Amino acid sequence: MATVRLTRATSPKRRKLSARNEGWQVQTTWLSVERLTFRYESRTVLDDVSVDVAEGEALAILGPNGAGKTTLMGNVLGLLGPAHGKIRIAGASPQDAVKAGRVAAMLQENHLPAFARVGEILSLIRAVYPKSLAIPDVIQMAGIEGLLNSTAEKLSGGQRRRVQFAMAAVANADLLVLDEPTEGLDVEARIRLWEAVRTRFKGRTVVFTTHDLSEAERFSDRVLLLVGGKVRGLDTPDALKKNLARPRVRFRVAASHRKLMGDSLGLPLSDLGDGRVEVLTDDTDQVLFALAGHAGLVSQIETVNGSLTDVFEQLMKREEDR
Repeated sequence: MATVRLTRATSPKRRKLSARNEGWQVQTTWLSVERLTFRYESRTVLDDVSVDVAEGEALAILGPNGAGKTTLMGNVLGLLGPAHGKIRIAGASPQDAVKAGRVAAMLQENHLPAFARVGEILSLIRAVYPKSLAIPDVIQMAGIEGLLNSTAEKLSGGQRRRVQFAMAAVANADLLVLDEPTEGLDVEARIRLWEAVRTRFKGRTVVFTTHDLSEAERFSDRVLLLVGGKVRGLDTPDALKKNLARPRVRFRVAASHRKLMGDSLGLPLSDLGDGRVEVLTDDTDQVLFALAGHAGLVSQIETVNGSLTDVFEQLMKREEDR
């Protein structure tokens, strides 16, 4: 049985109890990863990783290559066994949850039967899962019209990725695990995939990895930052940007006055081109106050909150400095 807990509401996508409860909500923990450690021989790939994913939540897992993202996915799906720790999916082990048809996945390495036709593969999967979708719906959702009679060996790289998404989608499982789902897809296919996740799988639990930080920002409720096998951040995209990314102040200044402005602010100026510069700062008010003293030299002043890209870059710099 899944765990039920009370927590403060952090995302408008999640259910609130009522206004009287001051933002408290009921959350059912659908996926629980508790102090997970995984090793390949003597190398520790995942180190004491813990995260709870609520029912209906979309969790993005971000990290550089080699951070342990795919290994974490393998453990969640029961394909790998942890050295230490525990994983539960709706109260069951990953293996039992998969056997019960409650989990579907789109992995980076998904070897399709070479001589099987796409339609045959989807029909087989549909027969296995108890709540599967109709194949015509999945064809439109994944954009694989015209591919049903194609054998897997004849598919291009982009076509294979679309078929892999169709294979995960047709299962209509409670937990959808997507490992780099848009890798190798063109823009139209990416839009189609995320539209399907947002609409047809709304209310389902989704865990995905991506190198596209804009995808994580747009389509996740929370982001888990994984670096060197350790959790370095876990929060909503907005909270991570607020807490981990330094804001910027941008303004226009003539090249002849840039040294004066840099000396006055005591901060390095980064050239944005077209006469504009920016400074990173922990205190935007102080920078704005200083710029006000040079009103005749600067113009078009604006403050810009840090992005998820900034969070990632600054986090990686801290790791290098450790």
